[in-house]
Amino acid sequence: MAPEQIRESSEIDGRADVYSLGATAYELLTGQLPFTAKSMVLAVYAQLNDEVSPPSTLRTDIPQELDSIVTKCLEKDPDNRFQSAYELSAALRACLREYEADEIAPSNQPSH
Repeated sequence: MAPEQIRESSEIDGRADVYSLGATAYELLTGQLPFTAKSMVLAVYAQLNDEVSPPSTLRTDIPQELDSIVTKCLEKDPDNRFQSAYELSAALRACLREYEADEIAPSNQPSH
């Protein structure tokens, strides 16, 4: 649930879905929720007040660009997140293109 939903803001829009997708991606990449605590109240407090640790702090093999995308999805302020699913998908496509280019770069090819 996005912070603005917890606060019961009257200005909830598709950016709350971007937040939820970021939380899902975070858990898929790391095996952990973005905010963990000993109780639900503390978890909600953390979600509203604490900065999320980038996924790469838990898995160092996560590409920097993907790390940045997931972290941006989890921004507290909706204005600092991707403004639409289209904008998020464009960032993910660019990340994938960069990753694919790195994978086929000559320095990564076996020598004969």
